[in-house]
Amino acid sequence: MESTEQRLLNQELQKEIKTFKDKIKELECKLVTTNEQLDLYQEKALEYSQQNKQLRREVANERFYRAREDESKRYPSL
Repeated sequence: MESTEQRLLNQELQKEIKTFKDKIKELECKLVTTNEQLDLYQEKALEYSQQNKQLRREVANERFYRAREDESKRYPSL
C-alpha cells in the first residue's frame, strides 16, 4: 500500500516538475523576444536622438542665417 502511495506521489511530483520545466521554457522564450524588442527600441532611440540633434543643428543654422540676412537688410553697407 505504501508503495502505491509513493508511486502516486512520485507521479504527482513528476507532473509538477514537467509543468515547471514547461513554464521555464515559456519564460525563456519570452525573455529572448523581449530582449530582441529591447535591442530594436534602443536602436530606434539612438536613431531618433541623432535625427533630433541634426534637426536642432539645422534649425540653429537657419536662425543664424535669417538673423544675418535681417542684419544685412538693416545695415546694407556691412
